[in-house]
Amino acid sequence: MSTELAYNSSHQLVVCKRCKTGVIPGRSSVERHLRAEPHRLLGQALKAHLAYTDSLALRTLEVLQGNKPANGGAQLEYLEVYNGHCCLLCEGDAFLTTYLPRMQHHMSSHKRKAKEHESTPLWKECRLQTYFTAKGRIDYFIVTDDKEKGGVSEQASDSALLTQPEKELFEQLEKDYKEVKCDLEEQATVAQDIGDSRSERVPWLHDLTGFPSHLTTLKDEEIWSSYKLPPKKELDAGSEDAEDPDLVRILVVAESALRDAYRLCSDASPDRKMT
Repeated sequence: MSTELAYNSSHQLVVCKRCKTGVIPGRSSVERHLRAEPHRLLGQALKAHLAYTDSLALRTLEVLQGNKPANGGAQLEYLEVYNGHCCLLCEGDAFLTTYLPRMQHHMSSHKRKAKEHESTPLWKECRLQTYFTAKGRIDYFIVTDDKEKGGVSEQASDSALLTQPEKELFEQLEKDYKEVKCDLEEQATVAQDIGDSRSERVPWLHDLTGFPSHLTTLKDEEIWSSYKLPPKKELDAGSEDAEDPDLVRILVVAESALRDAYRLCSDASPDRKMT
């Protein structure tokens, strides 16, 4: 079973469990979603999820948009539930929004003023869901509170059943993915050999400085500690109480020398003696 996606067989819709939104049908859309944050799926894990969605019967985007659930139904599992507002003046499809100022502005379409709501209800609070949350794809429908219906509907939680070998495959893929992710994160903290990097094509950077060979296998924190400066309060107070007195003395002398050089070379300095 997919650890990232759930299949709602009643609506023939793939829902992302982590993002709490429906995934637009189509292999390219599903792949784009799984490659992006927070999933970042690659390799076999990505292929397995794509193979899973390819095997599902999915409605097209047009069919889903034209057949959204009727207002007042049970919540669809894994989709985000929003606090929203429903216009009481609309005939047919009521105007729905999660943004109160937008509802207040909507009242002008009925030639009413939002402040009239204080005496006569013009809209009501409700719970909303939408198949998709991407820009331009939001189309809310009203759902009942779980407490009113006693939980998520059976239709909403109706997921496609997988065989035991398929479940074991996805569990193993998820385990492999986590292990590879941990390995990559650990490797990212260690400086790698130069290989085909630019320093190989610029001899002086490699042969004269020796930086690449010196930095190889060092961890990021080790490299950072080599050029970490003492706190400014230690530099201002001098070397007496510093954690590393010698380093503070060197930095103070170096700063003094650079300031003297700037004073002698700067066009804005009255003591300029060099051009």
